[in-house]
Amino acid sequence: MSEYKKLLKEMKDKVQASGSSRHSKQDYISVAQTLLNTPDHEVDVYMRDGGEKVTTNPVARYRDTLKPVLQHFGVDKAEAEKMDTVTFTKDHAEALMDVATQVIKDYTGTGRKLILPITAEDESQMEISQTQIKEKMEDTRKPEVQPDGTYKSVPTGERKTTKAHREMRCTNKVPGWLVSKEKI
Repeated sequence: MSEYKKLLKEMKDKVQASGSSRHSKQDYISVAQTLLNTPDHEVDVYMRDGGEKVTTNPVARYRDTLKPVLQHFGVDKAEAEKMDTVTFTKDHAEALMDVATQVIKDYTGTGRKLILPITAEDESQMEISQTQIKEKMEDTRKPEVQPDGTYKSVPTGERKTTKAHREMRCTNKVPGWLVSKEKI
């Protein structure tokens, strides 16, 4: 098992044990750094329409895109090839993830959906988008114990107003191979 897959398993176990899935920037950056430093990590990508599975290597591709940049600054081709063995720092991983996060937020802010690749046969196609929520006013309520021991929702006499705002939405499209139909 690669260091990257070990880290993901450890993190999943830690999250399940703690019961908290709250964002951890430290874990986020550790995932990025470990992936960047696992150049042989391959990802299977499944097409929702049931087409052929494609295996990609995003880290090798990223490292390959850095080589022409080095050559542009006078590093000869043989030296640029050493990019395959460079160990990336946490600072590099953090900067890369800051850029990626901002791109995702700004891209979805244009009204476009970000479609994540299906990387396991038991996954749906996940889409992330931003949506505009209108201002909303509602009278607040609270539970109150009744004489018979049951609870009843009663008005508090207050009104809550939530201003118009944007929020992220996630939708899922289940690929055909996970759906079966039968006559009943």
